Amino acid sequence: MRNLLWLMLAFFLPFSTVLGQEESLQEDTIASHLITEGTGQVSVRNLRSINTPQLEFSPTYYRDGIVFVTSRQRGGYYDPKINSTYFELFYAKLNEDGTPYQPRPFSLEINTKYHEGPVSFTKDARRMYFSRNNIQDGVLVKSKEGNGKTQIFEAYRGIFDWEDIQPLPFNLDDFNSMHPSINREGTKLYFASDRPGGFGGMDIYVVDWLETKWSEPVNLGPDVNTPGNEVFPFIHDSGVLFVASDGQKGLGGLDLYLIDISGRQWGQLINLGKPFNSEADDFGFVMNSGGTQGFFTSARTKGKGKDDLYLFTASDGIEGIKVAKQVLAKVSVLDQESRKPLVGAKVRVFERLADGTIGDGDIYNMEIVPTDSTNSSYQLVERRKSEVQLGAPKALVNEQGVAIIPLNPRKQYTVLVDREGYKSVEQSLDVSPTDTYYELELGMEKMECLGLTGAIRSAGYNKPIPNARIAVASSCDPDIELLRTNEDGEFEYCLESNCTFQFTASKAGFSDEVKQLSTVALRGASSFDLDFLLFSQVGERTPPKPSETTSEKSSSQQLLAQGKIIYLEGIAYDFNKSAIRSGAARDLDAVAKLMDQFSSLRIEIGAHTDSRGTDEYNLALSNARALYAKDYLIEKGISSRRIQTKGYGESQPRNNCVDGVRCAESEHKVNRRLEIKILKINESVDLQVFNEEIKNQEE
Repeated sequence: MRNLLWLMLAFFLPFSTVLGQEESLQEDTIASHLITEGTGQVSVRNLRSINTPQLEFSPTYYRDGIVFVTSRQRGGYYDPKINSTYFELFYAKLNEDGTPYQPRPFSLEINTKYHEGPVSFTKDARRMYFSRNNIQDGVLVKSKEGNGKTQIFEAYRGIFDWEDIQPLPFNLDDFNSMHPSINREGTKLYFASDRPGGFGGMDIYVVDWLETKWSEPVNLGPDVNTPGNEVFPFIHDSGVLFVASDGQKGLGGLDLYLIDISGRQWGQLINLGKPFNSEADDFGFVMNSGGTQGFFTSARTKGKGKDDLYLFTASDGIEGIKVAKQVLAKVSVLDQESRKPLVGAKVRVFERLADGTIGDGDIYNMEIVPTDSTNSSYQLVERRKSEVQLGAPKALVNEQGVAIIPLNPRKQYTVLVDREGYKSVEQSLDVSPTDTYYELELGMEKMECLGLTGAIRSAGYNKPIPNARIAVASSCDPDIELLRTNEDGEFEYCLESNCTFQFTASKAGFSDEVKQLSTVALRGASSFDLDFLLFSQVGERTPPKPSETTSEKSSSQQLLAQGKIIYLEGIAYDFNKSAIRSGAARDLDAVAKLMDQFSSLRIEIGAHTDSRGTDEYNLALSNARALYAKDYLIEKGISSRRIQTKGYGESQPRNNCVDGVRCAESEHKVNRRLEIKILKINESVDLQVFNEEIKNQEE
């Protein structure tokens, strides 16, 4: 058994892989059990809808679903050592009751012909850590013993897939490092390793993020580790660590344990008992933030395959984990003028991280759009995500104009409210540890406008074109607004009175169509219809427009070129500060994505100040701001050689707020800005396609 065990550990395999447990087709649901010494009831269910006769193990939460490890792929690369295909990562969305469905491969970049998994994600889902065989340049690196060890890798979410895959510096070629679990703050990474100096076979270690690098690994000591094997750690948001161990007196094989390591004095190691543990191997545990639901892996009998995923629900929590006290927030939504309740308003709640960003992504996409019709310069603008991207609302406002939302104390939230015919409302909400009840009243302003409905169809076939783009230029607003068609090719817009509009409909692979509309001096009109027919440019299956020639470029191809400027309108600086305001770096994130995709792109970051202060001080301040922005991009993985910086001080104001002129703070803010100048680019950058890829990535 011991030799088989070490063969398994060389490839981070669950124990049952070697033992080859037979498939069983018993009932899906295991009877509910009372937790040992607990007061709550736990139900455990085999996830037969996604389990197979092969291996499924080590799930982890990712956005609105889970990522797990599996050997289900037929026809994939075969590993004779385990009599199975190599492990790959799969993703499955979660239903409202928490059950996963429709599993599919997670990533083309992460999945290789070797073993991958388990995996752990940062709270913002933009960085991942995962186990993989020690591969360099696509070749398996063998240890002194002649086999391939396992290492921990890091990757960043790019536009198309995961990118910049790098091994972590504390890996050792001759020893295993595996099963990473990153804490909520992204400051501590727990993992299992058989490196020298441990207490037994595999031990649990931790490394700390020290601003620019990881610390040396620290063994968690005898409170956690034994002469046996401790593997598959999971650090919960509460500071409780879960591990699987065969070195304690358990029920059999690997058992699940927890220990509270949140304080200076650690708690005791506690066996989770039944129904989590069985006579077979039980491991790969994860749990939601509230402690009421989660997943684990088990090789127990009555499963569907060798190792299966199980869903557990514990309404009162589990022993050793206190269910987070929830604060009920009463959100009242009223018409701002009439004070009448707005029944049916959609209330969404997003948790904010310490830096002010949204924990599960963001409410907005960033898009690069021209500042005018000549495409001489560009700006990065925020666009609210679609209903599909934002996900289902947390609650709907009832007839009394109220929505009740459960929140967790010590957390910060952003509340977003939408209702047809009204302007959206976005409100920050902080819950203190002493709050037991929270009231929030939000007034919504009616949209004083004329309704516009439209559709975009393909010429010749009259088929709807979903996700087409409509750029709206208005005489009453200097910014260009972007709309998208739904799956039926339809869109809606609110027309301001006494303005003229130009609508440019476009879609990659089609020619553009431009239409104009005016609401100046209208009498009696209440709504408009505006339809577009776009001609295909793929294969010329439909006749081209008479005015179009092959030498003409579609205006949808807004190409970046050397010398062009991108204004970063969303960067927020406080007066006299060089650091970007917390949570206000979406623009630089978009620049990082652009530079990730186009490797030839070289830029200058130009920083500008307002006119307050001396010329010398403002020049120094602008230089500091440019360098800070450069450091930010370097942290995102962009090479410093591709970035130049220049501080312009107050020498190039965008308005008349110069020395001696009194201006409002909002006017000074316009001049505190960053600009990106394209110094070099060899590729052709179609911004419409780039923007659509950013949008599709979030869906």
